[in-house]
Amino acid sequence: MGDFKELTSDQIWKNLIENFFEDFMNFFAGDISQDIEFANGFERLDKELGEILLNSEGHDRRCDELLKVKMKSGNGKWVFVHLEIQGYRDENFAERMFEYYYRIRDRYHEKIYPLVIYTHEIVTNHPDHYKENFYKMSLIYKYPVYKIVKQKEADLMKQDNPFALVVLAGLYTLKTKRNQAERYRFKKELVKLLVEKKWEKEKIRDLFLYIDGIIKINGVERNEEIVEEFRERLKLGDEDMKLDWSTSNLAVEARKEGKLLGRSEGRLEGRVEGRVEGLNCAIVAIDLLKKNTDVETIAKMSGMPIEKINELKKSVL
Repeated sequence: MGDFKELTSDQIWKNLIENFFEDFMNFFAGDISQDIEFANGFERLDKELGEILLNSEGHDRRCDELLKVKMKSGNGKWVFVHLEIQGYRDENFAERMFEYYYRIRDRYHEKIYPLVIYTHEIVTNHPDHYKENFYKMSLIYKYPVYKIVKQKEADLMKQDNPFALVVLAGLYTLKTKRNQAERYRFKKELVKLLVEKKWEKEKIRDLFLYIDGIIKINGVERNEEIVEEFRERLKLGDEDMKLDWSTSNLAVEARKEGKLLGRSEGRLEGRVEGRVEGLNCAIVAIDLLKKNTDVETIAKMSGMPIEKINELKKSVL
């Protein structure tokens, strides 16, 4: 989900958008969200976007999304929402945004709503337009941006949209990059704030998995304590939690300390009982990664999806 750039993985953001699309649009794109017919859902065009950007020079797919949504007016006209989660500095990013725009426009001949969410800590590098001049020709392509590093904690605390907590988690991650004690305190406060929300348990659980994955803290005991406290506060069992290897810090920390499923106290084994199968797959993947085995082979041998192996590779190496 390392720094925030590494943590905002493609899969975490895709899951958040998939599960809370209306909340996502209301929070980040309030101007257009009021005109979207959310009852129709959306169509995710991952394959099509990949084809469109296949020959794009220097393209690095951190988290790109092309979503097809239906509008309330205009006889149910479709609009394409192009999302970019940008977690690192890129001097050519604005130009690439313009390139993506005209490629998508050329393919579909429909209106496009672009949105960039900057998740990195560089305060001064958040371009919101591309400009080009050539003799008497002038071109400006401007797109809406959201800068996590510029948000204020007090303002986020007042909002009931779940993405206020998502942004708050990202903000805490940036603010506590070099202070593990402060990060631990912030994470506990954020989890406490989450369980106090009057939302469905499933939504709270999914957001916890995001927070657990985005705010990394060192030490098995600390991670274990936060997971257990969350479960007790919300009265969740192992089946309710459905914790996933790609989003839980607990297994990574246990592996580092050589205590995975083998602690003499037996506490960790009891608490990750519902995750044994996933952890065993991850152990196989870790061992193969250390032997420089290619990702495709690891996927076949461990049964883990390739995107999760790539995320695991970042943590291990």
